[in-house]
Amino acid sequence: MALPAARSLARAREGDLEAHEQLFRQYQNVVFTVARRILGCDHEAEEILQETFLEVFRSLSSMRRDASFAAWVRRIAARKAIDRLRREKLRRGAPIEEVPAGTGGGGPPTNPAPIGDCRIDLERALSELPALARAVVWLFEVEGWTHAEIARSTGRSVSFSKSQLARARVQLRRVLEHREVRHG
Repeated sequence: MALPAARSLARAREGDLEAHEQLFRQYQNVVFTVARRILGCDHEAEEILQETFLEVFRSLSSMRRDASFAAWVRRIAARKAIDRLRREKLRRGAPIEEVPAGTGGGGPPTNPAPIGDCRIDLERALSELPALARAVVWLFEVEGWTHAEIARSTGRSVSFSKSQLARARVQLRRVLEHREVRHG
């Protein structure tokens, strides 16, 4: 952590509101991005941004001194976004959309485009995934969570996390191949 961020963090732990603002400004884009990628919605990501920093500032005193502030904030944001998905499921009384069985497998793409030639809109491709699958992909591939951590956070099994990731990868590959053929 850079020295100015370390000073801001120390001052924020003492309740300095200016330091709180500095930390918010420094990490707001990171938190918004995590929430947006998991939830797929700007409005909900804004709400998670606010909820995350409320928890961060309430919990600063309990954060381990040797922990990475950025990683800690990202984890809080991811947990809050997943909780939002779970609450939405309960509110609707329906399961969170997931990639159905039978959409995975099938091996590698039939005509993979050379990586250097790909003009891929990954964000749009991710937005086409069901909510839970998108969350699993983001948490595993970008945030570096393990399948066990994803399972605990989503209230599912490790094998569920692994299967959602495998199916989502296949679905992403198909979406991206289709776009490459259309726009190639």
